[in-house]
This record gives sequence, C-alpha cells and structure tokens, in this order.
Amino acid sequence: MTSSFTTAAEHRGNTVLISFIGDLDAAAAPALYDVLPVLATDTGSDVLMLDLHQVSYMDTPGLLLLLDLHRRAECLGLRVLAVGWREQPQQLMATVAGIRGRGSATGERYALAGFRRLIETRAEHSTAAEAQAQAQAHSETQAQAHVPRPLVPHGTGVAERSPARASSAPPRY
Repeated sequence: MTSSFTTAAEHRGNTVLISFIGDLDAAAAPALYDVLPVLATDTGSDVLMLDLHQVSYMDTPGLLLLLDLHRRAECLGLRVLAVGWREQPQQLMATVAGIRGRGSATGERYALAGFRRLIETRAEHSTAAEAQAQAQAHSETQAQAHVPRPLVPHGTGVAERSPARASSAPPRY
C-alpha cells in the first residue's frame, strides 16, 4: 500500500498549522504520525490547525487516523481546529455519523467533542463490520474449497444410501 499523502507543518504565533496533501486513507498513517514529534516538542503553541484543503478523498480508516491525531493533540493540551473540508471527506463524515443530505456541514460540527466521539464510534463499528464481512466471505470460500467429494462417483451404477436413510431404517431381527 503506497501513499502519496504528505504533510507540511509551520508555526504561526501560538498555532501549529499542519497541511495535509493527498488522499487520507490507511496508507497515510506513517506521514500522519510523523507530525506527532513536532507537536510533542512544541511548547509555545496552544492551537493545532489541520488544513484539509488539499484532501479530496478520505476513507473510514483515514477518518479514524484523523480522529486519533486529534485525540493525541488534545492530550498534549492543544485546541484542535480542522479547516478546509472538501465535499467527499465531509460527506463521508456525514454518512458515518448517520446524517442524511448533501452539504450537511459536518466540517463545522467536527469541532464539537460529542460529534467527534459519535463519528469515531460509528467509524470503528463500520470498520469492524467490514472486517467481519471479509472474514466471513473468506471462511465461506475456504469451506467451499474443502467440500468432501463422494467416494463413489455418480453414474457408476452403484447404489448410494444417504446417511439419514441408513440411520432411520428399522433394525432387522
């Protein structure tokens, strides 16, 4: 999984501005976590601004990465603002949160802690459900690959008895 996702960090007064560039998906994790040391060593800032203007695509794992970064920054005492939400990432957040309708302004709601927890919980459930569906499909594929074959080929003239019929026959005395 290769990602063209990058980040650019700069300090502006008491704010650390981190610009995200590229698709925010699971492959973006290394680049996203590279910003954590910058945040941990910065003692003069109290605001982290996440610039999403150049993120045109985000999937559920990417949303979870963003929420994780947000939580870690808050643990460092930073107030987090996410700005520049484009249509697809904002629509993904609305879908995950269960909000219907286009242009649901989820970017503005992102700043609310309760809304972030709702999104995070639903995104985790969505990811778990997808993983469970994939595991079930895989196990069904494996089960079909290991279906026992009959010992006597069909059409050989040898009479076959089903196990149910053999066990339900009355005993002979």
